Amino acid sequence: FEKYRKHYGQSAVDTVLKGFADLLHRHTRETDLLARAGEAEFVTMMDCAPGDALVAAQRLVGMARRTPFRFGSSSLKIAVSGGVAGYPDHTGSSAEMLRLAAEAVQLARSRGQGQCALYLRAAMRMETTATALPVDRL
Repeated sequence: FEKYRKHYGQSAVDTVLKGFADLLHRHTRETDLLARAGEAEFVTMMDCAPGDALVAAQRLVGMARRTPFRFGSSSLKIAVSGGVAGYPDHTGSSAEMLRLAAEAVQLARSRGQGQCALYLRAAMRMETTATALPVDRL
């Protein structure tokens, strides 16, 4: 968002964030819990298996990529990443679930823009080992 903030100002960033929040609201179920968890971080809690939540997250990430957000005469695009962790599949604590989902987001970001990742203990260990090696990024 720094690029948009520098070029258009904070009101453009606010417009995009509100537009993304509206997109989440329109394309999630009434029973899903939506929250803003940081400047540009959102949490969606869904009552479903982690694999189903991953499919939903991938759908939302794709929608965000394809959706232009209007600011004045400009059409602004964003790329988002998603991380999925499940309760009780991965942990018995809601705070720990958010931390694990944040780890999955980092894994998704390491794979490039517009990606989603499901938290898996083995995958996180492998990814941690792999990121210690010098590799070219896409």
